[in-house]
Amino acid sequence: MTEDEYIKTRLDDQIAWYSDKSSHAQKWYKYLSWTTYICAGLTSLLALFIAECIYTKYIVAFLGIAIGIIGSAQNLHKYHDNWISYRYTYELLKQEKYMYLNKAGVFDIEAPAARQKLLVERCETIISHETINWTNLNVKEDKAKAAENLDKVNMIDKYYTRA
Repeated sequence: MTEDEYIKTRLDDQIAWYSDKSSHAQKWYKYLSWTTYICAGLTSLLALFIAECIYTKYIVAFLGIAIGIIGSAQNLHKYHDNWISYRYTYELLKQEKYMYLNKAGVFDIEAPAARQKLLVERCETIISHETINWTNLNVKEDKAKAAENLDKVNMIDKYYTRA
């Protein structure tokens, strides 16, 4: 694969992907956060009028449910973590590309083949590191949830075997 082919078909594609995913995660994180803040503020405000309007308690209950659902969605989709992680990877890949194109830093090598090999190795390491981090994060959380569920099962088991 030539230098131009790698940059266009792999590196630029990955830079664009991480930029898009980072922007998407940032947008959803901010949208859901602001929605939560607004619901929480309205809940506090409407609580003052519960005695005066019969429907206020239902609205307050709905806003409380919305806050819980939004918080769960943010936790499930990890919009904040993904926004930061994807933006970080985007910036690293972009920096590698610019350093390579300007023959700066570690890319100050005269042999074109050696420069290209170094670019590929460094960029693929960054990309694979991002994938490994994502996998480790999800596996750790799954193990933690499994351990938590096992503790609950053990507590229930102890309760019923005691009786």
